[in-house]
Amino acid sequence: MFEDLKTRLGKIVVFNKKTIVRIALSLVLGLVMTVYFVTHFTGAVFGILLFMLLSFVTITPDVRRSYIADILIPVYTAVFICYYFQLGLIYGHEWFGNPGIFSIHLLYDGRLFFEMPIMIALYFLLRAVTLSPRMAGIITPLPFMLIAVTDYFVYQFRGHELVMEDLVSAKTALAVAGDYSYPLEIPICFMLAPYILFALSILGIAVRRAPLKSEKRDNEKHAFLLGPAAKQILLLVIALAFAVLQFLALKIWFAEDRWEGRENCHTYTAWNDNPSSLVGFYLNFVKSIDVMHVRKPDGYSEDALNAAINTAYTEYQVSLEDAVRTSEGVKPNIIVIMNESYTDLGIYGELGPLEDPDPYFDSLEDRDNCVSGYVYTSVFGGNTPNSEFEFLTGLSLAYLPSATVPFNTVLRDTPVRSVVSFLSDMGYTSLAMHPAPSGNWNRQQVYPMLGFTKSMFIDDLEYTDEDFINGWMTDRCAYRNLIKVIDEQEKEGPFFDLLVTVQNHGGYAGTYTGGVTYYEARSDLGLDSSRAEELNNFCSRIALSDKALEMLLTDLEAREERYIVVIYGDHQPSCAPVSGSDFDRGGRGYLTPYRIWANYNIDTGAAAEHTIDIGDIGNVTSLNYLSLDLLSAAGFEYDRYYAFLASERNILPVVNQAGYLSYPDSNPQDTENAGRLYSYYVYNTLYEK
Repeated sequence: MFEDLKTRLGKIVVFNKKTIVRIALSLVLGLVMTVYFVTHFTGAVFGILLFMLLSFVTITPDVRRSYIADILIPVYTAVFICYYFQLGLIYGHEWFGNPGIFSIHLLYDGRLFFEMPIMIALYFLLRAVTLSPRMAGIITPLPFMLIAVTDYFVYQFRGHELVMEDLVSAKTALAVAGDYSYPLEIPICFMLAPYILFALSILGIAVRRAPLKSEKRDNEKHAFLLGPAAKQILLLVIALAFAVLQFLALKIWFAEDRWEGRENCHTYTAWNDNPSSLVGFYLNFVKSIDVMHVRKPDGYSEDALNAAINTAYTEYQVSLEDAVRTSEGVKPNIIVIMNESYTDLGIYGELGPLEDPDPYFDSLEDRDNCVSGYVYTSVFGGNTPNSEFEFLTGLSLAYLPSATVPFNTVLRDTPVRSVVSFLSDMGYTSLAMHPAPSGNWNRQQVYPMLGFTKSMFIDDLEYTDEDFINGWMTDRCAYRNLIKVIDEQEKEGPFFDLLVTVQNHGGYAGTYTGGVTYYEARSDLGLDSSRAEELNNFCSRIALSDKALEMLLTDLEAREERYIVVIYGDHQPSCAPVSGSDFDRGGRGYLTPYRIWANYNIDTGAAAEHTIDIGDIGNVTSLNYLSLDLLSAAGFEYDRYYAFLASERNILPVVNQAGYLSYPDSNPQDTENAGRLYSYYVYNTLYEK
């Protein structure tokens, strides 16, 4: 019996020049990686040991059972890709601090099986072009690893994962990425090293020598053998079948109505690490290809749109007799501040702060020369440029594909009508300022497309090490730089400045060091100590923003030049005390406060008359309309396009990506027509010009 076992093992564990090199490499790398994963992520150790043990084995397939390799290897390969490459993407992120939770999450809703078909399809496509099973198995992971490593670096650079839109602007992204250095430990240890072990284990499948004549006769008796051409056709058909299966898997996975209570894991996303942590990176990436394709709105008619614009402009001109012009023909200097994550958490009632973190901002509401309210954005917790886009263009993301970031696609190389270009026609110069790298959301490339004549980024600003909080420049420092710039601009005529701040950017975890307690842990309200800590840190930053704003407006108030300042929050912070209903149409999760302040008397009534009352919150508008209020406060007449937006606002006072709000007495048919024409306007402006 022992001799028989020894004989069998001798056929499996073969020692020759080739196998000894393979076994030695596998043993050394496997032991090193086992030690690494024991201390970093124990859930990955089993696979490493499996790769190492399989590398010791040499398998010579029997011709009569050669199909077994084409069953085992593609499944083995796909599971490896789904686990190790995505583990490398997500390791160390907040969601996966607990070793093992990633493994569990990968199995939620059978996500693993929904991601495998495209990988198996590639394997059989490689087999169809005459590659052996082991070579097909070794090559199949390479494109997926390339995408995963790219995604890792994209996330390190901008805090959001890779989608197909990013590859469209790859040239710009590569130019920006060249200025930065990135940690290599994770992609090497979690992706490359396991891949090498995986490849070594696949190499254990030996290439069978050509059978002898006697063996051929014996095989023909026991097996149905296909000719080379027929076999390649069969393999191609199998590849296409798995590609179709992947298409069906995508449709099922992203059909949110099938996954009650788990919808957030089945919604296409381009924010933060949600593709890997929730949806599945490869599922999300393939879906992003479909999302990129912008379709014409149903029934789209350019003639109908032009007729609506002309009608709106004619009606607006009739109403101009009562319009307020800019006093004495003086054009005020205009400053727009989009403040990172600026939010009034008081809208959450009991879940609001114990103390008011921004009393100065709140006091502006009582000024005669200030318009106050809340604005609906289309994003929560991230995707800042979408709020920038809505304010500057007057276009709502409600009529663009889900999770679209126009700064990544549409605005890269095509000029788009905006409040910047409108004011430029009025003789204004323009500047965009952002205290972050110029490649952040492609702003260096996008700003000229929006009409800005000049832009300034972090390398153009003055600061010291003390001017940063959690790695982000303070509002006070940003405002100091802005004041320095406008001192020069005052000599050159009216100007429009946009400042996108960064101070209140996440994360918010860490020991709370603020001087005021804004939140306490309360289990009855669902606030544990970690959430209270985050909210305290966030509110302490809002308090700093408040003092910085007071410094800026005090400076502008003392100037003889006329100034109008618009300040609004781009979105709520990720730590906001939201619940599921807060993301429904009209939900609190999209609300941020705004102020339109001037250092001279303005007509605040015209700027505030088209808001809608939603109860405890008070009057609100949406970000795509806020530039209308700015122009009204400054006393400018609308052009035909702003007149059209104003007419849409009369029927749809709030529009964001969650939906729209209409007035209680509105006619449903009018509301439907307004939404249809608005979708035409968005499509025409961005895609037909």
